[in-house]
Amino acid sequence: MNAYPSGSVQNALLSSISALSDRDKCQILLPTIRSLVETAASLPPADVVASVPEGLTIRLISSFDAAAADSLNNNGTMWALFLQVVRTYLRSGMLYL
Repeated sequence: MNAYPSGSVQNALLSSISALSDRDKCQILLPTIRSLVETAASLPPADVVASVPEGLTIRLISSFDAAAADSLNNNGTMWALFLQVVRTYLRSGMLYL
């Protein structure tokens, strides 16, 4: 994923696997999710929506599905990243619950 800096290419790749639900999906996407969250966290909340591609964000965050529960429960790094995702996107108003 990170080998392609273009958001549209990354979005297309994620779109091709969006229907897959696998416990390792969020593990595989960990570097990309981390990069996205670090970018979003470094921006003022009002700039996150305009600066971070929404489609890419949605597809990456959706990898934290029911299949990822085991990874979240048993992997401190993954849980910390999940909490960072929630805090960052709730702060920006981009994540609607």
